[in-house]
Amino acid sequence: MGSPRRGKLLAIDGRTVHVIESGFGTPVVVLHGCGSIAEEMMGALEPHAAGLRLIALDRPGYGFSSPLTGDAGPAAQADWLRDVLDALGLETAVVLAHSLGSATALSFGLRHPERLTALALIAPFCRPTDHPAMPLMRALTTPVIGDLIRQAVLPHLVPLIGPGRLAMALAPDRVPDYLIDFPFAHVAQPVATQTMAAELIAFNSLGHEAWAEIAAVRAPVAVIVGEKDTIAEPVRHVDWLTSLLTGAEVTVLPGVGHTPHHADPRAVLDALHRLIHRAIGEEDEPDTDAGLTERVPAAVV
Repeated sequence: MGSPRRGKLLAIDGRTVHVIESGFGTPVVVLHGCGSIAEEMMGALEPHAAGLRLIALDRPGYGFSSPLTGDAGPAAQADWLRDVLDALGLETAVVLAHSLGSATALSFGLRHPERLTALALIAPFCRPTDHPAMPLMRALTTPVIGDLIRQAVLPHLVPLIGPGRLAMALAPDRVPDYLIDFPFAHVAQPVATQTMAAELIAFNSLGHEAWAEIAAVRAPVAVIVGEKDTIAEPVRHVDWLTSLLTGAEVTVLPGVGHTPHHADPRAVLDALHRLIHRAIGEEDEPDTDAGLTERVPAAVV
């Protein structure tokens, strides 16, 4: 397996935040999903992101970033993101988030609306899902059993099963060449697996009524979703989300699964450029002649 890509480390309130930056132009903060790292997102987007300053973050507890103490939910991560923008000297930014990272991004739009220029969500896992037992997730956060699993079992198991699990996560799309040497051992380090379990439990414990407050997000929103996504099923997540954010532009990628940024990064970036144009009124529309996307009204998804 490959070695993890190293960017720069920020020291914020005694914690470390790992940042990978690339390009020049409109600042776009990139948030990965549950159980991933910044380089997974950057590998897909970086080669095609002309005119953008991509700022990919290892979210708290993942990769080289320190975990948060206590609350691991979206609100705490939104405040963490505000502090990261302060450290980067950014008054505002566009935020691009994948899967469960969308919960952090939406919460950021609620808690710090003046800092959010626009919000792009890729395959958003944004609706709390009832998992009454979640035995594995709860076991990973248990002091004795969890420590044993995280430290003695997963570091040896994940590099063996990682490629297969990655292929399943990307299905029906193929694993791109830049992920062949993905650093599974780095992704599965003990603090990261504990973080993954803790944030899933925290997210799914949110009340549906409380989380529906995302209707108050005022920044322009774009949603990019794969038609064949079986992880964040569009009928459950995107339908619900766009019933609240009625002005969101939805791009549906036919035949694509849970990772549109890997299956069709140009289509994702085209949607992102349209969003930026809508948010800040850039003079030129992006080149969208690739013909790989189907843009449909939100109500149709």
